[in-house]
Amino acid sequence: MGDAAEVVEDAADDGRKLCCGLDGRWSDRLAIGYFADTYRPLRDRERRGRAFRDIGLLADWIQEAGAIGAAVHEFARAQELLELALEEARRPLDASEKFKLLTVGEVLKLPPVSWVVDGWLTDRGLGGIVGPSNSGKSLVTLDIALSVATEMPFRGEFTVKGGSVVYIAAEDAAGQKQRLGALLDYRSLRADDVPRLRQLHASPMLRKPGDVSALLQAIDKLPEPPRMILFDTMRETLNGSDSKDEDVGEYIASVRRIMRETGAAAEIVHHFGHATERERGSSVLRGAVDTLLFVTRDDLIVTLHQEKQRNAATLPDVLFEIIAWGDSAVLRPITQADRKDRPAEVPPTRQKALEALRQCDEGGGASFSKWHETSGLTKSTFARAVADLSQWSLIRRNGRKYEVVSEVG
Repeated sequence: MGDAAEVVEDAADDGRKLCCGLDGRWSDRLAIGYFADTYRPLRDRERRGRAFRDIGLLADWIQEAGAIGAAVHEFARAQELLELALEEARRPLDASEKFKLLTVGEVLKLPPVSWVVDGWLTDRGLGGIVGPSNSGKSLVTLDIALSVATEMPFRGEFTVKGGSVVYIAAEDAAGQKQRLGALLDYRSLRADDVPRLRQLHASPMLRKPGDVSALLQAIDKLPEPPRMILFDTMRETLNGSDSKDEDVGEYIASVRRIMRETGAAAEIVHHFGHATERERGSSVLRGAVDTLLFVTRDDLIVTLHQEKQRNAATLPDVLFEIIAWGDSAVLRPITQADRKDRPAEVPPTRQKALEALRQCDEGGGASFSKWHETSGLTKSTFARAVADLSQWSLIRRNGRKYEVVSEVG
């Protein structure tokens, strides 16, 4: 198939690129998937003309690829599927096949709403996680992903339906190593403890059928179907404008196709609009999702709010505190009562951590690991101490190191 791949790499025709993988190489499987997934349902007369034009482009491509040495059996298979796609598109509309009317009894027998994160995100549902830049969206999203992948309750209180998780880190993929490493360490986990969490450090364009097919092909190789797929962010996986209803509508349609073919819940991470307190751009996203979560931040306190919950009553807001951990930061669940002012006298364990930082700081700060080791505190106690000292403005980060910023008698 090498010659065929070279033809595609050299081609400027977008129609051919639709059947390339994320690495840009031609894939007969993607071509077949493109025909089957895109054109099998196309009995809509308004779109039939476009369907035939696109199929024609791809038919020319398959013939060219086959002529220069593609495997005979693969070429024949693609040709056969092309003919099936054309035949399917020519079929008259048959409403009895397209729509099924349910009786009241059948409706009442439908399965109840189930949750992948109890009370927060529905199983096989579509959700949005939205907030301003630097609000902690990715920290919240990664925390949810790790909870589902390890079957550990979210925040330690909301049960999850465990399973494989695909995290598409299309924005700031470089920061994932630090964030994920810090979260694993904070939860006392090793990489081998989370085989169900997979990340994609690329930006599949979901309005391109070829990219969607390539993504599905990658997901199909997982040992088990995913329970959840997270798209971080919509902006980085949308080849279009998030202000245009048509573009966002096509994007949502692709996400639903991925959900339908994998059986997974999908969560879309998106930004607030400039100087607004709602999602940026088109209202199509808000209308489409089952759950819409807002992530906001006040200093080191992150609030997770249910803006919309289609199939249940909304739950009260929950709070997290951002604490420095290793080379990054993690979220520590807190309650409203935990939002306290700096005390007149620093508690003993916090004082011990503070003294340890003074002791190991030889100028310019001390590393997290050195500070922890010097303190002699357990990991959980040390985590709470770091959180409190940060909240009380007694310590600060200086690059990758920490230093004392206020003396206490």
